[in-house]
Amino acid sequence: MGGLPGILSIQPASIAMFALCMVVAVAVPFVLTYIVGKRKGIDREANEEALQQELAEKAKAEHAPVDFMAFLTGRTIAITEVPDATFAEKVLGDGIAIEPTDNILVSPVDAVVEQTMEGSNHAIGLVMANGLELLLHIGLDTVEMKGDGFTIHVAEGDRVKTGQELITFDPEKIKAAGHPLTTIMVITNGEGYESFRFDAGLEVKAAENVIAHAE
Repeated sequence: MGGLPGILSIQPASIAMFALCMVVAVAVPFVLTYIVGKRKGIDREANEEALQQELAEKAKAEHAPVDFMAFLTGRTIAITEVPDATFAEKVLGDGIAIEPTDNILVSPVDAVVEQTMEGSNHAIGLVMANGLELLLHIGLDTVEMKGDGFTIHVAEGDRVKTGQELITFDPEKIKAAGHPLTTIMVITNGEGYESFRFDAGLEVKAAENVIAHAE
């Protein structure tokens, strides 16, 4: 009852049993604490090693080179040639545009749908596993059409693969409304990458040709 000092009150004939009980009282909590600590990841050295490995893998993934495939079939043009100051002056970020010859917008990368433009369906926001965020915008000033001529095939939170259909649109309705068909891809947060390459002046097919690269 008195712990280790309690040995002073033990009869000589009971000292051996008392010593055995004290060994058990010390050993059992030590072993249990060690086992539970292991199970809960309290092993500091192993925990730190796992954390360093996780951080290294994350950094590698965040800075891995990325290819962006054509999001439409058509001809690529430099974003600076887009007849809209917001895009041409890279207010939202750098990127590239396509003058389309088809009407199916596809994902240029594997990503998660971050935002859809409910009510207009003229644009979509994607976020990649490495954190890069993309804006794909069909036509210019097409928000004014309030969704007429646009059909979206995904929802916010959906995981999409490269080449997966995102939005189909009616080119004739867009032109009849007086809007250019120029469709833009903007990388809205290029931090963390040293360089981007955008390949303008190419005839490309959706999901088959690389139109941009990040390193």
